Amino acid sequence: MEIQTGVLAVLALVAFVAFALAILGSIPKWNIWMKSWQRIALVIIGLLALYILLIGLELLPNPLQKEPEATPETTTSTETPFSEDLPIPRRAVQVLDEYYQLINNAANKLDLGEAWHYLSPGFQCSSSNCDEDEYKKFWWSVTVEYELYDCEVNESDVHLTYYNRNDGTPTGETKFLRYTLEEGMNENWFIVNGEVIEGSNCEPYTTGE
Repeated sequence: MEIQTGVLAVLALVAFVAFALAILGSIPKWNIWMKSWQRIALVIIGLLALYILLIGLELLPNPLQKEPEATPETTTSTETPFSEDLPIPRRAVQVLDEYYQLINNAANKLDLGEAWHYLSPGFQCSSSNCDEDEYKKFWWSVTVEYELYDCEVNESDVHLTYYNRNDGTPTGETKFLRYTLEEGMNENWFIVNGEVIEGSNCEPYTTGE
C-alpha cells in the first residue's frame, strides 16, 4: 500500500514538471532554448504520467468503504442434549434386578451362592436362619417372574410370582415385598431387610434397563 502511494506521488510529480516545462517553453522569453518537438514530448510525457496516475488511483482501496463483515459459521451439534425429564433408576432397584436375574439364571445350585452374597449377614440370618444351604435348597426349587418398583433411594418394591424350576408350572404363590438396601464397602449394595406389603405405589421399573 505504501509503495503504491509513493509511485503515484512520483507520477504526479513527473506530470507536473512535464506540463510546467512545456508551458514555460511556450513563453517567448523561454522558448529560445526549447524546440517545439521537445515541448510536444513533454506534453506527451505529462499526459502519460497523468493517465497512469488516474489508473493507480482507481486501483487503490477506498478508505471510506468498509470491508464486508465475515459471516460466522454455524455448526450443528450432533450431541444429544441431556433431558432432566428422563427418569434415572436408583441403585437399589437395579441391585434387586441383578439379584433376581442371578436366581433365575442359575445353572446349578452352586450358582445360587452369588445371589446369597447380595444379602447382608443380618438378613441372611433373618430370612434363611444364617444357613446358605437352606437358602440354596429353596431357590433351586423355584424361579420367579418379578415386577420391580423404584421407590426411595434405598428402597424398592417387587411383585413376585413363583414357578417350579423343574417344569415351569406356577406354584400359585404371589406376593408383594418391600426391600431395604444399604451401600457397603467398595460401593457394593446389600439387601438388609424385606417385608410383605399389600401393593406398591412406587414407579414401575422395566427390568434390564
